[in-house]
Amino acid sequence: MATGGDVRELQIQPLYGGLLLAKVLPFVRSGGEYAGRLTQFDTHGSDLTYLATDLAPFLLSLLGAFPLLAMARRKRSAVIFGAGVVLASAPLVSLTGDLYESGSIVVTAGVGALPSSGAAGNPEAIRHDDLLALLGQFEERFPDDQILWASIIAASFVVGWMIGNTILLAAWRINERIVRARAGVPRVA
Repeated sequence: MATGGDVRELQIQPLYGGLLLAKVLPFVRSGGEYAGRLTQFDTHGSDLTYLATDLAPFLLSLLGAFPLLAMARRKRSAVIFGAGVVLASAPLVSLTGDLYESGSIVVTAGVGALPSSGAAGNPEAIRHDDLLALLGQFEERFPDDQILWASIIAASFVVGWMIGNTILLAAWRINERIVRARAGVPRVA
């Protein structure tokens, strides 16, 4: 919503607070087949809004993963360590989900006309928040030009992997700056 989109439904499993959040936020529904999934949203045709929607949850990893791990070490806290590990591993866990989808947004935004095939030959047919489900529908979605479509899907996965690595590298660098600032160590150019 901060980037100009509209959210109509976010499904969250009860185990992850879906029942409580559904009472507080009008767009949250408890349930669904995933831990959490944005099921009804409108980017108004903006790839940047779509990308921001996919990447916004990684702000927690970017800003919290390594500081939490460092704090867990200082305080010898398993609970804080667990939270830090979850945030640090989020990009790895999301390789076939949000990061694949982010990669597919970047790849399809840069692709011109593609052959008409399967799911209307639309490059957006490879945009999906579950790569494994997409691969399960591959024959149906892409009956023609399968090598081309498989290559685009592979490229989307690689770009998503690169985005995930960039998130972790940025998180590490942010943490290093925080540590240096607290220790009063000047930044080396």
